[in-house]
Amino acid sequence: MKKMFLPVAMAGLLLSLGSCVSKKEFTKLQTDYTYLQSLYNQSQVDLASSRTRVKSLEERLADAQRLNAELKRQYVSLQGSLDKSLIQNNQGSINISKLVDEINASNRYIKQLVEAKTKSEHALPFRLVRGERSGENHALEDRQDLVRLS
Repeated sequence: MKKMFLPVAMAGLLLSLGSCVSKKEFTKLQTDYTYLQSLYNQSQVDLASSRTRVKSLEERLADAQRLNAELKRQYVSLQGSLDKSLIQNNQGSINISKLVDEINASNRYIKQLVEAKTKSEHALPFRLVRGERSGENHALEDRQDLVRLS
């Protein structure tokens, strides 16, 4: 029993000496506790505010992602329209080019006809002209002079 009494007595002595604090230390510890409690309370308020801000930012992010997806769909649609327009424009250019070629061919043909007519008029210096009497074709016309036969 003696062996057991000694450790219990020592523990009791340590507890009685260690648990006593001076008034000055108690006041300092009380001040520290109050300061830490106010920091904890402010941290709780800040945490609640941060959670609210996070929720708001998450909602804004979701809205922005929805808007971004919609804009991508519109972009794809507009790109398709632009591609169709470019293809139609290219086909229109080809059609215009063909039309210009046809007009140029027609112009060459008309020039050939005009040249052929001019050559045929120069080959025959005289042509039949309507006379003074109604319905009679008696006169010949020269390029320089008009000769009338009656």
